[in-house]
Amino acid sequence: MIWLTAFGTTSRGTVREDNQDWMLVGRALKNNGEYEVRFRLDDDYVCQWGWLAAVADGMGGHAAGSLAARLTLEILDHHFFGIPKQGCQDLALESLREGLERANHVILETGLKPEYAGLGSTIAGVAIIGGTCIPFHAGDSRVYRFRLGALRQLTQDDSIASLAEQAGYSPRNSQPQDLSHLITNGLGMRDMRLHTGSPFALQPGDILMISSDGLHGALTTEAIENILEESIPLAERGRLLMGEALQTSTDNATLILLELGPTVDR
Repeated sequence: MIWLTAFGTTSRGTVREDNQDWMLVGRALKNNGEYEVRFRLDDDYVCQWGWLAAVADGMGGHAAGSLAARLTLEILDHHFFGIPKQGCQDLALESLREGLERANHVILETGLKPEYAGLGSTIAGVAIIGGTCIPFHAGDSRVYRFRLGALRQLTQDDSIASLAEQAGYSPRNSQPQDLSHLITNGLGMRDMRLHTGSPFALQPGDILMISSDGLHGALTTEAIENILEESIPLAERGRLLMGEALQTSTDNATLILLELGPTVDR
């Protein structure tokens, strides 16, 4: 049998007074503290319904940003786990798209109220269907895969900075008024687009990392790789990553790690 261990942690950080990040690990929705779970990939519930992990980073001020991120994950959770999939990837993709389209509609309607004007959220996550992973995102929250000692980013940021980088411009010399951090796609936008990556087979030893920009924006690829390849429990590696990020990050930070364990004889 093959086991998957999941560890999530989220923090308001050392500067912000509130946390506009939310995380969904399985069906546990949190924006404070940690959550850890371990399960078999051939579990009957996972085979029938699939499994989900996602990070949402809210935008639009204190109450609005947190509300948008929570609504994003609540509605996605309700829709995704409301459709039995029996291992069908097409049904998983359909439930992701429909769930986040519904979430976007609710956020847009909520944003018509003056107290919630401008609310929005990023989203990044993975759907696990049997032994297959489907990454998805909208915005600048990210999904990574750590395999054989190398970290690979599986999503492409929807941001001005990413567009500039693709065009060959370097963000190194950005000024305090620079707008390169602005998001070009996310929930709360009428033309929101959900990006879904190609499904791929999970391999024993794989680690998937889902994070908000407050986490990955504060760490180098090398720093992340060095921690992930340490021979310590997954939760300890997650706490090390969060601790390193919070030394320099001024933002909320959220991280989910998923590690596929070795095959074990029944």
